[in-house]
Amino acid sequence: MKFILFFGFSLFLLACESDFDKKRNTFTTFKGGDSRILLNGRFDLSDSSHPKVWAPGVYFELKFEGPFCEINIDDEHKYFSNHNYIEVILDNKNSKRIRLKKSHNRILIGEFLKDTIHHLLVCKNTESGIGFIQFKNITCKSLLPIKNTKKRLIEFIGNSVTCGNGSDSSQIKFGKGEWYDYHNAYRSYGVVVAKRFNANWILSSVSGIGLTRNCCGVKNTMPEIYNRISFNIDSPIWKFPRKKPDVLCVTLGQNDGCQKETIFVNTYVKFLSSLRKRYPKTTIICCSSQMANDKLKVHLKKCITSVILKMKTKKDLNIYSFFYSRSYTSGYANHPTVGEHKIIAKELGDFIKKIKKW
Repeated sequence: MKFILFFGFSLFLLACESDFDKKRNTFTTFKGGDSRILLNGRFDLSDSSHPKVWAPGVYFELKFEGPFCEINIDDEHKYFSNHNYIEVILDNKNSKRIRLKKSHNRILIGEFLKDTIHHLLVCKNTESGIGFIQFKNITCKSLLPIKNTKKRLIEFIGNSVTCGNGSDSSQIKFGKGEWYDYHNAYRSYGVVVAKRFNANWILSSVSGIGLTRNCCGVKNTMPEIYNRISFNIDSPIWKFPRKKPDVLCVTLGQNDGCQKETIFVNTYVKFLSSLRKRYPKTTIICCSSQMANDKLKVHLKKCITSVILKMKTKKDLNIYSFFYSRSYTSGYANHPTVGEHKIIAKELGDFIKKIKKW
């Protein structure tokens, strides 16, 4: 038996291997690294035929023709227990959140689709700590070239909130599953903001991470691992894309807590200075934590204000501070829910609209 997503009737089916083998064999299988597939985010292309990814929110898009489509995705199955989730969106309207159940996952997108051209987007919903997924291949009638029509790019550097951790209880109620069961990067505030402005997105985020110190057993801080492809200090350095972000939102500090102001501010300035060298024309927004209690709110506002002033003394005028109006903590382990991510995205999106005139 196999796990299958069937968009034709918007439900999940279990079918005998032989039934779908007969259908599959009448179409063509294309490798996951085919040049007609558009890759967005921190992909590991060391195996050019089968792109691999750890980071949350990384996605690929493609256009296929015909009534049948199936994709094969491998799951690292980390520690023989963790399973990744993905979001699969067909024709920009039919969206399904799927838990990968095995190391090798054959996912039927549709068997009785209209025999026309379709658009498919697949996004990794879980973060790097859950392990990698690898796009092996797609089976369909024909694969067509796809162009990146989005002229804008927004990057979000952050922690668990930016990952979409603790937000989604639509399939497993909070407290009834494992921590990764509640991830939904595709419905996180960053992706919602990017979609509002018809932009591509990058989520450079790790749960528990900070600027000066972390929580939850995370070993390295964001400045130490930001340029690593899997956010692991031992992983290869990511080859950043030629297209630079139009906007970069940095949301760090929750896991630093009330760190000594001089340490936090100096580390923040040093990190921003390194980002500015990489992104000389990008608008940078330093945001407060969406989970902060009253004490941390005051501390972060004071620190971030000092950071902005220090950056402006360096003649960096394309940098801003943004402070959320309240805390969002109704999800798992006091994280924002999917619904609260929409409100967070509205707050941040309105600010971006104001300063960018979008």
